[in-house]
Amino acid sequence: DRKVPADGTLTALPDISQVTLSWTGFADTGSGIDRYKVVYSTGGMPASCSTGTLIYEGTAATYTHAGLADGTTCYYRTCAIDGAGNVSAGATASATVPAAPEGSIPAGVQLACPVSVQQGTALTVTVYLYNQDCYSSVSVDRFMASVMGNTDGTLSGLGLFGPANKAYSVTKVVPPATCDAYGTVITPGTVAAFTMTVNSAVPSSLSGKMATVDIEAVTDTGQTFGGGECMVNVVQ
Repeated sequence: DRKVPADGTLTALPDISQVTLSWTGFADTGSGIDRYKVVYSTGGMPASCSTGTLIYEGTAATYTHAGLADGTTCYYRTCAIDGAGNVSAGATASATVPAAPEGSIPAGVQLACPVSVQQGTALTVTVYLYNQDCYSSVSVDRFMASVMGNTDGTLSGLGLFGPANKAYSVTKVVPPATCDAYGTVITPGTVAAFTMTVNSAVPSSLSGKMATVDIEAVTDTGQTFGGGECMVNVVQ
């Protein structure tokens, strides 16, 4: 088999910090397609699949190129390789990564709450921060918290250390994630878990309710990210 595979089409769909690639229509009437190879460059279209930076090689027909900076234009070429090792010329596509909207960053907050807390006593939770960006750390300088009684939907005990204080100042730098050569996250970047007093004295208005605790982190640039939510039973 000396005939190279016939090329199909490549589609590149940009999103926040990533580009999703998919390809279809490649064919080989000889030994059959064995695998695909994807290369990319930010300086122009790779001339072949022997140039550019290899980001994927395998049998799948889709790949997500993650960890990309805002405004980056990426040029991609996908080639098919048949069972005899013949390589197609490749299908090409390009995409520009859009700027993330305010507050949209690849990090999050996870919480661990006690099963119950007595009214009038302090409510303390354990906070975990994670970062799924392969290249950049996230610097946090404060947190915002709220506690909501589920039975009536009213916001009670707003703020850390009681209603008078609405922010908890602390510096935490969340390192980048550990990623493979293709930009896929293996392990998110994390910092050591720490405890935070959400309210120094849980108000009696929450007694008998399942209270929802919500934590948001605020970066040094003013962006917010959250997802940290848990529930705790308030008892008399």
